[in-house]
Order: sequence, then structure tokens, then C-alpha cells
Amino acid sequence: MLTDAEKAKNVLLSTTKALRAMERELLAHVLVINIIKMNFGLDDAIDHLLEAGRNLPSIEQKLREKYDVQLEGHLTEIDEADLEKQLQHIFERSKPEGQTKTSNKLGFFICHLQNQRDPSHT
Repeated sequence: MLTDAEKAKNVLLSTTKALRAMERELLAHVLVINIIKMNFGLDDAIDHLLEAGRNLPSIEQKLREKYDVQLEGHLTEIDEADLEKQLQHIFERSKPEGQTKTSNKLGFFICHLQNQRDPSHT
């Protein structure tokens, strides 16, 4: 049987691992977008598209459905019952959905950024 400290550590480790994976993917996308901006002079166009994407109601709705509704339910459960039992139950049944795509070409892009003037890296 895990102690409360061990359970808290497991939750913290799991959450940190998920956040790191998401940030790694986000940074890879930022890197690729910046390479496209630099090489094709599309700074304004890409910035405009990104801002438009951030403001899409469908994206906000998707995030609300995926995170907020589930979180509200969990918070209500915690308020209404024994905290320890509810947390254990929530963590046991919560399973993240969706998939994080990884970039296999990140090394190439980093190398390209570091050696932009070297034609062997293009």
C-alpha cells in the first residue's frame, strides 16, 4: 500500500512527465515555424494565422470539453467526499486521451539553425 507521500510523488512525477512531453512538442513546433519564417520571409503571415488560430471558438470549446468539464467534475467529487479516497479514485480512472506527436527531424532542424551558411546542412 502506497503512503500519501508516495502517492503525491507519483502524481507529481506523472504530471511533470506529461508537461515535459507537451513542452518538448511545442518547442519543436516553434522551432519549425521560426525556420519557415526566416527562410521564406513569412513572419507577418504566420503570426496572423497563429493569432487567428488562437482565437478560434472551436479550439476553446475543444479545450473546455477536454479539460474543464472533467476538472469541474473532479473538484465537485472532492468537495463532496473523503479526499483521500476520491483522489485515489480520480487518478485511477483518469486516462489522458489523444496523442502527442513527436518530431523525428528535430535534430536536423537544430543542425540547420546552427549551420545556416553551410550548404551541406540544407
